[in-house]
Amino acid sequence: MSKQPTDFNDVVQVAGKKALQAIKKQTESAVDAAKGDKFGPFLFAPRGVFRDKDEDTVQVCSPFRPIALTHPAPGESGSWGVLIDVKDPNGKWHSLHLQTTALVERGGEAARAAFVALGGTIAAGARKTGFIDAVFAIVEHGRNLPRYVNVSLPGWIETDKGQAYVMPNGTVIPKSANVFLSGHVAHGYRTAGTLAGWQTGIGELCRGNSCLMFAVSLPLTAPLLKLRNHQGFIINLYAMSSKGKTTLLVVVSSVIGSRETVGSFNATMIAVEITASTRNDGLMILDETSQADAEKLPSLAYGIGNGATRSRATDRGILATPPRHYKTIMVCAGEAPVRDIAKGRDGKGELYQGQQLRFVDTPVSRAYGVFDYLHGRPDGGAFADELRRMCDENHGHVFPAFMEKLVAELRQDRAGLVARIEKIEAEFLNTYVPANAGGQVRRVAKSFSLIAAAGELGIKYGLLPWGNGEASASVAELFLAWLRERGTHGDGEEAELLKRVEMALTRDGASRFEEIDSGQRAAGRPIIDRRGWKRSIASITGSSVTEYFLPSEQFKEVVRPAPVRWAADVLRQHGWLQPGEGGGHTRREILPGLGRQRVYVLSAPEEEQVEDSPQFDSDGRPPF
Repeated sequence: MSKQPTDFNDVVQVAGKKALQAIKKQTESAVDAAKGDKFGPFLFAPRGVFRDKDEDTVQVCSPFRPIALTHPAPGESGSWGVLIDVKDPNGKWHSLHLQTTALVERGGEAARAAFVALGGTIAAGARKTGFIDAVFAIVEHGRNLPRYVNVSLPGWIETDKGQAYVMPNGTVIPKSANVFLSGHVAHGYRTAGTLAGWQTGIGELCRGNSCLMFAVSLPLTAPLLKLRNHQGFIINLYAMSSKGKTTLLVVVSSVIGSRETVGSFNATMIAVEITASTRNDGLMILDETSQADAEKLPSLAYGIGNGATRSRATDRGILATPPRHYKTIMVCAGEAPVRDIAKGRDGKGELYQGQQLRFVDTPVSRAYGVFDYLHGRPDGGAFADELRRMCDENHGHVFPAFMEKLVAELRQDRAGLVARIEKIEAEFLNTYVPANAGGQVRRVAKSFSLIAAAGELGIKYGLLPWGNGEASASVAELFLAWLRERGTHGDGEEAELLKRVEMALTRDGASRFEEIDSGQRAAGRPIIDRRGWKRSIASITGSSVTEYFLPSEQFKEVVRPAPVRWAADVLRQHGWLQPGEGGGHTRREILPGLGRQRVYVLSAPEEEQVEDSPQFDSDGRPPF
C-alpha cells in the first residue's frame, strides 16, 4: 500500500520543485490580494484605501479599485480620466468614471459626490482632498493599467482592433474591446428568458404578419445607417384605436430589451431630441404620436434626418451646448398620420414634403387590426395578449446576438458585407419602385430597402426564424401601403399643388368667381371677396368646359406656398393652365368694367393627366 502525502514536505517530495513554485505563486497572489495594490503613497486594499504618512497608515475612504485609464475617442472633446469600481455597504461593486477635469474643478466636489452616491464613504477625520489625491495617484502611477476609449454616445467606435459597437446601456460588442460609455446610460436594455425562447415564440408568430416582421427588422436596421451612409428617419405606424399598434412597439422592444425601452411623446421636444442622440446608431421607440407638440414636429423631422441636436447658448451669448451629431431611427405609433397631427388645433400647421420624407407615415391597418394571420388564435385581441406575454418572458437577446455577428463579419470582410447589403437593396428597389418614380419616392424607398436588408441579414445569421426573402416581402407590403396612401409616385409637391388648385376652384367656383357672358356679367347675387372671373365654353369634344381667370395676386394666393413660376410650369404641364401669348403663362382677356387685363387662365382637364398612383394587381403588388 502506497503512502499518501500527509503534509507540505511530503507534497514537495512527491510533486517536485514545479509544484513548489506553483504553490508559492498562488500563496504570493493571495498575500498580494490581501495587501492590496500600491499607487504612490496610497494602498488600495480590500478593507479600504490607505495613505502612508509619517510611518503611519491613515485610511482615506472605503474600498475602490482602479480598472483603467481612459481617453476621449478620436474627434471627441473631453479629458483623460480614470475608471474605478466602488464597493457599497452591501458589498456590491459599481463602475464610476471620473474625468481628470472633475478632479480639479471646485476642489473635486463633483467627483466626491459621485463616489458617495454609489455607496462610497470618506473616512472620518480624513483630509478633504484625500479621495481626490488617491485618484490622481492612480493617474500618475497607473502606467500598467489598461487604456480604455471613453465615448460620450453609444454606437460605432473604431478601435485598434477594428470596429466595435456600444449599446445604449454601455454593453460593448465585442466584450474584448476596451471601450467605456461615459455618457447617458439608458435603462431597459436587459434580458429575460432565452434567444431560443424568443425565436420559437415571438419569432414564429411574426411569420405571415407583414407589420410584425417589418417591426422586428427595424432595430437591426439602425446600425446599418453608418455603413450605408444613410440619414436617420422616422417611421410613424398609424391605424385606428385599439388595433394593436402598441403591441407592435412592444414586439420591437423585445428585440433590444424590455418594454421599458418604449417611451412616449408626452415630453418636451428638447427632451425627445436629446434622448434621440443617446440612441446613436440605434433605435428609439415612442408611443402616442398624438401627444406630440404639433408645432415642433417639423423641427423633429429635420433633427432626426440631419442627425444633430441644436446648439444652445447662455443668456450672455456664449455657446453652452455644442451640437451632438448622431444617426438614429425613430419608430412611433398613433391613430393619425403625422401630416395631420402637425396641422394643430387651428389647422394652420403643415408638414412639408421634405419633412414628410423624414417622417414617413406608414399605414398598418390589416385584416385583424395590425395582424394578417392569427396562427389559430380566436381574435386579434387574444393574439396581441399572447405576444405581449411572450415579450415579457423572452426579450433582449436578438439585437446583441445580431451585433456580435455583424461586428465579426465587418472586421473579417467589410467589402463583402457592404456588397451583400447593396445587393438586397438593389433587388428591392428594382422590384417594388415604379420605373418613372420621382426622387422623393426613391428616397423613401431606399429607407425601406435598408430595413429589408437588415431583416434578411437577421435571417442569414440564424436569428430570425424565417425563410430567405420573407423579410423583404413584408417590408415591401408596408412600402406599397405607404405608396398607395401617398396617392402618387411623382414628387409630392406637384400632387399637393394640383389638389390645392382643384379644391380652390371647386370650393370657390360658385361664390368667388364672377360669371362672364359675352362680356356682360350674368344676373345673380353679388360676388363678395371676388377671386376672379369664369366663363363656360364648348370643348372640341362638344362638352362644356369652365375657364377661370385669375389676376396675378389671386393666382399667388391659390398656389401658395409654391413659387409662382414653378406652380405655373407644373399646372401647364398637367393641362390645368392655358398657354398665353408668346409661350408665356398669362394672356390678355377682356374683363367686365376693367377692359383688357393680363390673367392666368385655369381649367380642369377633360381627362386627368396626373398619374395618381401605379395600378396594383390583386395581390397588392405593382405590375412592373
